[in-house]
Amino acid sequence: MNREDFEILNTGIIYFDNGATTFKPECVINSIVDYYKNYSANAHRGDYTISYKVDVAYENARKKALEISLMADCDVMSDDSGLCVDCLNGGPGVYSARFSGEGATDEKNNALLVEKVSAFPENERTARYVCDLVLARAGKEILHAEGSCEGIIITEAKGENGFGYDPYFFYPP
Repeated sequence: MNREDFEILNTGIIYFDNGATTFKPECVINSIVDYYKNYSANAHRGDYTISYKVDVAYENARKKALEISLMADCDVMSDDSGLCVDCLNGGPGVYSARFSGEGATDEKNNALLVEKVSAFPENERTARYVCDLVLARAGKEILHAEGSCEGIIITEAKGENGFGYDPYFFYPP
């Protein structure tokens, strides 16, 4: 999709993060902001807490984007993402960042993940990272995009420089 495909980006953009998405790789955030800076000098990344209790990534992203867009004089982009593990009935899903409860850390979340999936054979530990992104203006949704990356949960950490569940998510190309 190109800029010419729809009329947006006239007044800048705010990329809205909450606690669960604050640690996204800078390359992802920078690519979003850089895209908008090519068309507008007003690209900003914002942090703001919104209370939401929805179990679907799209609805969380949508609520954040719509609510902030009512307060902003520009477009607002928000996302929600998580790890969905089939043998855990799609969990932790939107609760990925706080899977192990209050005071959750990557280490605690990963330990709980490994504990829960260890009861299943590897071929039943299929999983995917999912992400929903919503762009809103003045309280109206302009664009919704979703994506996923399929993999398998392993029980021994692998790799370097990962964050979150990365050390336990195997992506077989």
